Amino acid sequence: MPVETRREEIRKIHRKYRFFYEMLGGAVVLVISVFIGAAAFSAENVDYRMNLFTEGMSIVATVFMINRWYSHRERESLKRRLIREAGSRSHDIAISAVEWMEREGWLRGEDGLLKGANLTGARLRRARLEGANLEGAELDFADLRGAGLQKAKLNGVNLFMADLRNCLLKDADLCGANLYEAKLRRAALPGANMESINGVDVDMSNTSLLGTVLKDADLKIADLQGAFLWETDFTGANLLSAKLANVEEAKLAVWERATLSRVDLRAIDLEKANMKGAILRYADLRNANLAGTNLENADLYGAYLQNANVRFWTLETESYISDVQDTIRSDVTRTTYPETNFVGARLPDGTYFTENMDTSELKRFVFPTDERFGYTLEKIKAIRR
Repeated sequence: MPVETRREEIRKIHRKYRFFYEMLGGAVVLVISVFIGAAAFSAENVDYRMNLFTEGMSIVATVFMINRWYSHRERESLKRRLIREAGSRSHDIAISAVEWMEREGWLRGEDGLLKGANLTGARLRRARLEGANLEGAELDFADLRGAGLQKAKLNGVNLFMADLRNCLLKDADLCGANLYEAKLRRAALPGANMESINGVDVDMSNTSLLGTVLKDADLKIADLQGAFLWETDFTGANLLSAKLANVEEAKLAVWERATLSRVDLRAIDLEKANMKGAILRYADLRNANLAGTNLENADLYGAYLQNANVRFWTLETESYISDVQDTIRSDVTRTTYPETNFVGARLPDGTYFTENMDTSELKRFVFPTDERFGYTLEKIKAIRR
């Protein structure tokens, strides 16, 4: 272990058990004083002078220890008062308490004062809580509009119906947080960890989720309209009936095994997105950009795909053949492939796309000009009823 790391650990221990070390120091001073007195007054009148010295040092040590005891009690009392005030319904009182904690260095680390605190309904608008430890705190109905929560620890926190509009949550840890019906409109969450959150009916419209991790998140009927979803990780997330209209960008996003049933994905840019094993039943993918998208083993039963950008490309293979007169002629073979990977996917009409299937089978779902499109569309509409 590096020397600096070891020193930092020692300093943390000293800060945590500061009162104990102060009391221990006072006791040590008292014991040493007794031995000094015994050595200094070993001559005549030893009893009187030694007793006098010992009594004097005892008084000094007692006063010191009592003083430290009261200082400790006052400090602990102040901490409790600041926690209460941080949860105040008065904005000025709550902000003042947070600022005091910041000055004292009591917001961060494992011993952060707001860890597990009851801050229900707190008025913390525009609060500076960068790196604060709010793990397991109760912040339901709290007003955190415009607050700075970069790198804050919010794992397991209760933010039921909390207002976090315009919040800065870059690299924050919200793993397992309860965001049921919370408001995060226009919030910035790039790089945040939101794995396994309860985000049912959460408002994350126009939110920046660049590189945000939302693995196994419950986002049923969540509002993600206009959100920025570049490289966002929705692996295993449940977005049943979520609102994703006018999403600004979703390139390279990961939707592997995600549930997107009945989701409106019209005109969304999903170029090179990973949707392997995604459930897209009854989803609307009309005019979506699916160029290079991986839909391997996805379930597209009852989904609309008309005018989606699938991009077919043709591979030409030229071979040379000689006939019985030894005349050499060339033979060109053209094979069409979709740029989107549908291998193993369940198609909108219930059939499955296999590796050996003719790719022209996909055109009946995509191109209105295909002679089979009208019949296929009627079949899909019947499935969706």
